[in-house]
Amino acid sequence: MAFSKLRIFPRSRSTRKSSDLARPPGSFVHFGAKRTDSFSIRTITYDVSKFELVENDSIQGTERGVPDEVNWHEISGLHVIEELSQVAEVFDIPSLLVEDVLNTGARPKLEKRDDIIFVVTKLISFDVETQEIDIQQFSLVLLPDNVLLSFLEGPTEAFDPVIERIKTGSGGRIRKYGADYLLWALLDAVVDHYLFVLDQVEDLILELEIRMQENAVNVSTEELYALKRETGILYRAIRPLREISGGLCRSVSPLINEKTRPFLVDLNDHSLQARETIEHLREG
Repeated sequence: MAFSKLRIFPRSRSTRKSSDLARPPGSFVHFGAKRTDSFSIRTITYDVSKFELVENDSIQGTERGVPDEVNWHEISGLHVIEELSQVAEVFDIPSLLVEDVLNTGARPKLEKRDDIIFVVTKLISFDVETQEIDIQQFSLVLLPDNVLLSFLEGPTEAFDPVIERIKTGSGGRIRKYGADYLLWALLDAVVDHYLFVLDQVEDLILELEIRMQENAVNVSTEELYALKRETGILYRAIRPLREISGGLCRSVSPLINEKTRPFLVDLNDHSLQARETIEHLREG
């Protein structure tokens, strides 16, 4: 398994057209690659005794849901501006936040208000067979009345285990807790993927070092350059999550239940582990 096989998943370069310049704040313009052909919204509604999953290719007919149930709306296909505009209208999301969702090159961040918690981060996955690392933007909007929206550039299987836990009720808590706990569960899955990817990178770096010790000629300058470039990309994607998890731990928002707070502390610890690992790889 040579390190030269490891590569960031190729994606279209995000370029701003001249017509997109000097637009007023809150303008809905998509910046980034088109990673899926169409818009989709998957609504998962649940409580202790109920689980329901509905998939649609339009926001039409989608409702916020009732406060006694958790209502998770998973959205992909950010390039379909008309649908995203309607999502903002249905769920009363501030236009400036939607602008950040649509800008897939935006830096990960956390915004907290009395009636909304907004997270922008990066989802990183690793294909063991192709040795490709895929990075896409992942945004979360936590609203009152147990409503959570998640936004992805394209479909992913990264959160299938979370959906399975909700569906089967395994794990004990997820069907009993609110949308804030679901927000934690999704971010926890993001960090798990970070740690898995970093484990793979560490293994590949170790192999590269062994090859260098055996015979430096076996390692090309292209491989060394790839190592530096790709660890730098991972560093920029992973490092900010510690700031996000720390901000969630310190949050006094009414949207965060005290029962969820210990899990956010645990998320913060795992985020620190991922950050320290990528910093070690970058500096090594």
